[in-house]
Amino acid sequence: MVWKPLVKAVADALVMRRLLSYARSFDQLVIQHPEEPSLAAAGEVTEGEIATRLGLPGITPMAEIIMIERDLRLVEITGARYHITHISTAAGVEAVSIFPFSPYPGTELYDELAAAHRVRLDAAYFQSLVYTDLARMVSYNELFTTAQLRALVLVGNALFLAVQAATHPRRVLGLAIQVLRREQSSKFANAIEPMRRRREVFRKLSAQGAPASTSPDAA
Repeated sequence: MVWKPLVKAVADALVMRRLLSYARSFDQLVIQHPEEPSLAAAGEVTEGEIATRLGLPGITPMAEIIMIERDLRLVEITGARYHITHISTAAGVEAVSIFPFSPYPGTELYDELAAAHRVRLDAAYFQSLVYTDLARMVSYNELFTTAQLRALVLVGNALFLAVQAATHPRRVLGLAIQVLRREQSSKFANAIEPMRRRREVFRKLSAQGAPASTSPDAA
């Protein structure tokens, strides 16, 4: 059970976008409390069995998820530095996927990189936007290389699975079953299945005598 902190989130999406844009101009970090105010206004604790027993008004986990996912989309189009404080629900943690930021056409960051001739709108660029494919990940950050980015993603996913295994062993078992059955009912399974399909296509092409230089990601 998590008690409601005495802080407030930036509720207005337009205000948040402007804030992120201004913060990026000055290389400042934006720290957000992930809680949609209109859903959490009357609540005191995360809703559930304990809240019911204590007779306390609950806050739906959706209040956290909605705010997190909204802000992550705004971060994508502004390229700002962003930190989420005290996530209090498992659903909120799941909403924060570990993936590298890639500048989309039409975003402020893309325009900046295009002006500096660091990106070009071609097939290779769009392939680099595949977050779940390590072979295609490209770092646009001057502070770390593409190899370092791929290593960070691997370490992040490994830590996530380790924590899940230690705290929720049944959930990890269920995830393994989903992957084996090719069921795409979770974000992790959704990431694994497309990669597996591409590798199957690669093996079929190899069996048919395709050039050895063909990679699993070219299919």
